[in-house]
Amino acid sequence: GLRNVSHSELEGVQEKLFSQEAMDRVGFDHMERVSEGEANQEEKDVMGEHDYYDSLEAGFNVEAGASVADAMKVRLNRQFNPQGLGILDVIIKDIKLPDTIQSQMSQKTMVISQNALQRMQQKHAMLSLIQEEEIKTLNQTHEEQKKELIEDGVYEIMM
Repeated sequence: GLRNVSHSELEGVQEKLFSQEAMDRVGFDHMERVSEGEANQEEKDVMGEHDYYDSLEAGFNVEAGASVADAMKVRLNRQFNPQGLGILDVIIKDIKLPDTIQSQMSQKTMVISQNALQRMQQKHAMLSLIQEEEIKTLNQTHEEQKKELIEDGVYEIMM
C-alpha cells in the first residue's frame, strides 16, 4: 500500500540535497549566474522568468523524489518483513500541495502571462505605427512623382 508523505519528511530530504556537499557534487558554482539582460525576451515570454536556482532545484527535486521513494520503500520493508511481505518498488502517483502554494503558483503564472501579453500588445502597436508611417511616406512619394510627371507633361506640351 501507499501512504502520504508529510511535509517535514520532505524538508529533511531537501536539507540534504541543498547542502554544500551536494552542490559541490553536481558542480554548482555560486558565481555562475545568468543576467536577465542576456536572456532573449521572446524566449522569456514563452517560458516565463526563472532565477538561476530553478534548474539546480529541478535536478535536486528529481533526485529528492527518488530518495523519498527509496526511503519509503525501506520503511515499508522494515514494517512488513516480519509478516513475510517485501516491497519491491514504491511509486508516488499524486502529490497535493497546500492551498497557499497552489494559489501562489497560479498567481505567478498569471503575472507571467499578463506581462507577456502586455509586451506583445506593445510590440503590435509599434509595428502598426511603423507600418502606418511607411504607408504615409509611400503615398506622399507617389503624389510627388505624380505631380512631377504632370508638370513634365505640361512642360512638354508647351514646347
